Amino acid sequence: MVWRNGGTDKTAIWRRKQQFIGGGFIQDAPKLGSNSNWQLIDANVVDNDLRLLWRDAVGDQTAYWTVSNDLAMAGGGFFTNTTALGSNSDWKLLDELILGDKTQLVWRNAASSETAYWTIDAGGSAVDRGFFDAPKVGGEWELTEVA
Repeated sequence: MVWRNGGTDKTAIWRRKQQFIGGGFIQDAPKLGSNSNWQLIDANVVDNDLRLLWRDAVGDQTAYWTVSNDLAMAGGGFFTNTTALGSNSDWKLLDELILGDKTQLVWRNAASSETAYWTIDAGGSAVDRGFFDAPKVGGEWELTEVA
């Protein structure tokens, strides 16, 4: 579980299986600013480290943090060379797919029925991006599984 206190600008993690097994504040976490526009949009385990994806919809920026098992920052930054989603747009993250040493972020715009992707390298730069060449499905459709 990831906890964020917008007033104190602190981020913490609780680890659990069926019960609480540990946790604490992320050491040296970047400051998002108290009561900022940044929102956590995804959390995923990659190579035994926790990856947190953050989105500032107002500033049209997306960032990532990699947090090690001892709650130390192991890396992170802003995604670069990506397609702008637009401030306060209808684009929402559908899924983060781990593809070896790359990650693919799949985005969906329910208003336009478009689905887009960013393929990101280990350094946070998009090496490929675009729209899926697939039939558009209406806003009433929801992704239920990625296989």
